[in-house]
Order: sequence, then structure tokens, then C-alpha cells
Amino acid sequence: MQPMSEKGRLLRPLSSAVLFLVAAGLLALPSAVSSRTADTAESETSVVSGRAKVLDGDTIEIAGTRIRLEGIDAPESAQMCSRKGTGLWPCGKDATEHLKRMTSGRHVACDDVGEDRYGRTLGWCTVDGLDINAEMVRSGFAWAFVRYSTRYVAAEREARSAEAGIWQGEAEPAWAFRERRRNARVRDRG
Repeated sequence: MQPMSEKGRLLRPLSSAVLFLVAAGLLALPSAVSSRTADTAESETSVVSGRAKVLDGDTIEIAGTRIRLEGIDAPESAQMCSRKGTGLWPCGKDATEHLKRMTSGRHVACDDVGEDRYGRTLGWCTVDGLDINAEMVRSGFAWAFVRYSTRYVAAEREARSAEAGIWQGEAEPAWAFRERRRNARVRDRG
């Protein structure tokens, strides 16, 4: 083996330092990219706001934009639920009325979080700082729609404990109600 030249001895620590800096830079790159992506996504979130027209217990319209309240599923308009000892009540109609009471004549702001398969905007909506999606669940006029989000599970627990709204008796979850009606229509056609 030949002895290292004076020039080689000087370059070796320098090349090690350069390699270290390059490696450190490459390791930091994914963090910088994901940070920039998160900032971009955050700045691209749009807000739809104005007076809301309530279409049903989990759908509103603001300035021509139809918005499905994200993370919740309210009883269908024609759906009936039961109350312990008192029989059936129109839980779907009452859910719609509850949402109307919360939003009537007030400014509603919805964070646009995407689109559903029907082309509706999905939104997390507030009125005067109140999360109306959470309030629909907490008051027992909607289920936490855990198929798409677990954001309102705690609110549903509160409603169950208080036996509020749909938790007063028996209520078929809205997604099961829709499925049963779809299956009945298919059977009737065939």
C-alpha cells in the first residue's frame, strides 16, 4: 500500500464533510416537501359561506352549492323512529327541522373538504363558531358516520348517554334504511 499524499490527507476530511452535508440534506428533503405540501393543501381549502337553505338533516345549500355535512348521517326525511313507550315519531323530519332552527337567518361557513360520489361538496360547517355537524350528532339528530370519519364519535357517545333524539328508543341507522329501501325497489321491479 502506498503512503497517502499530503493532498489526499487534506481532501479526505473535506470529502467526508461534503458527504455528510449531502446526506443530511437528503434526509431533510422529505420533511421539507411534506411541510410544503401541507401548507399548500391548507391554503387551498376553500370555505363556502352565506345563508343556508336546509334540504334535509345532513344537507344544506349555500349560494347554489349543495353541501353534505361531512362525518354525520341524519335520518332520511321519510324515516320514522321509535320512542320508548310512546310509539313512532318522524325522526327524519325532526332532524331537518333541528338543522333549520340552528341555521335559520344566520351566516353558515363550511370548510370544503372534498366531494361525495353524488357531486355534493362535503363540509365541516359552523354557525357563530358552533360546529353544526357535531351539534346534530350531540343532540341525537344524526349518527357519527364512521365509515367516512371518526370525528363525531364522542358527540354520539354523549347523545347515547343522554338518550337524546334517535337514542330515545329504536332507530334504524340512515345507511341501513337507505339500503333496505333500495333493495325493496329492486325486488319490486324484478
